[in-house]
Amino acid sequence: QAYGGRAWDVLALARPTGKRYPRFGIPLAEGYPYVEAEVRYACREHAVTIEDILSRRTRLAFLNAEAARDAVERVAEIMTEELGWTEEERKRQLTHAYDYVKCFGGPVADKTEAELRTATDADLREAFARVDADGSGYVSVDELRRAA
Repeated sequence: QAYGGRAWDVLALARPTGKRYPRFGIPLAEGYPYVEAEVRYACREHAVTIEDILSRRTRLAFLNAEAARDAVERVAEIMTEELGWTEEERKRQLTHAYDYVKCFGGPVADKTEAELRTATDADLREAFARVDADGSGYVSVDELRRAA
């Protein structure tokens, strides 16, 4: 879908996966539809930064910052091959890409010391009791439908 009539051009750059399915198109990140061939194609379409690949060409940074972070090194390898980056340029690109990807997602808050206020706890228990009509301690699908 992303390439329309040029999808065959991207496919021509795809390498075998060594799997029965899909046979071609090594993924940049497991569970996402982006493949290494897209990086090669984007370089030939004037992409010159890892940031461009991860945010505008694939949108991976927006979808999953951790997957994007994991893909940075491989994207840099492919771009180095395609664009002939020097080691200095590759390192500069890597530094920028890791800094860029840090902007997405953010750290997970440490809530080990967190406590609900008494009023909040009581409010939640009351709301749950209203939905849990049969008092079973569980909310069934029917109870949820009635509450909605």
